Amino acid sequence: MSDTPVLADVIAVACAEAWRGDGEIFASGMGVMQMLGARLARATFEPDLM
Repeated sequence: MSDTPVLADVIAVACAEAWRGDGEIFASGMGVMQMLGARLARATFEPDLM
């Protein structure tokens, strides 16, 4: 296993960061990476994200 992030990792984190500080809103991921980003945001720093 490599410690180097792959493009998919960077995209998921970028999608998650897009919802940082937004509070209670509905995040609708229309694609796999957007959905992963929303789930990552909710699990790590945005628990009110729906």
